Amino acid sequence: MVCPHCGYEDSDSWEFRDNDGECDCGRCGEPFDYERIVTVEYSTTKKRCATHSFKPRTDYPTHDGKNGKYYLCVECEVCQYQTLQECSKEEYALNTIF
Repeated sequence: MVCPHCGYEDSDSWEFRDNDGECDCGRCGEPFDYERIVTVEYSTTKKRCATHSFKPRTDYPTHDGKNGKYYLCVECEVCQYQTLQECSKEEYALNTIF
């Protein structure tokens, strides 16, 4: 909160319980009225599908996992959500770009 008389900035203004009122400046002692103004912002993201329709990404490198497990990068055709999906060695070979 900034004093309208001397410009002093009170860093303890979060301690005021009321949304508006009167107080005295901590430096010059002059009284002034204050009003709390709250700003709300929203952030948005794409909503994911309830049921994904995955297909392998052929333009993206696939992943060969450890311990003999194979994974493909797959993407939902509706919402573009991407994840790794375990697959067989045959599916991996069909979708791997060399």
